[in-house]
Amino acid sequence: MFSFKIDIKELDEAIDLLAKYPETTDENIVKVFDRLLPEIAAKSKHNAPVDTGRLRTGIHWRIEKTPGNVKGIIEDPVKYAPYVHEGTRRMKARPFVRNAILNWGVHQTKRELEKNFLKTKRGLI
Repeated sequence: MFSFKIDIKELDEAIDLLAKYPETTDENIVKVFDRLLPEIAAKSKHNAPVDTGRLRTGIHWRIEKTPGNVKGIIEDPVKYAPYVHEGTRRMKARPFVRNAILNWGVHQTKRELEKNFLKTKRGLI
């Protein structure tokens, strides 16, 4: 499984906001993920290699929320997806999900989260 971490410019202020408004912050993250994960999944589908189309069709997204933790997940349950994505010793990797996340998703998610943190800081959310 591939995961990524987002660094926020004003980390100290973000930590203070997380401590001060944990519910609001989780809700903000869920809103950002609700908006961006479908787009990242669509870009992953566009990047996925096609033979029968099964690999593209299997790509989907979901949000896992537990107290103090929100995860945005993009996955493909097709049995051979990890081999195509990560490659094998005989086939080079074709990281369709990773490329969508790194080339577009990280930047957009970071931008949206920072915008929401600033709104929360100013009392607009």
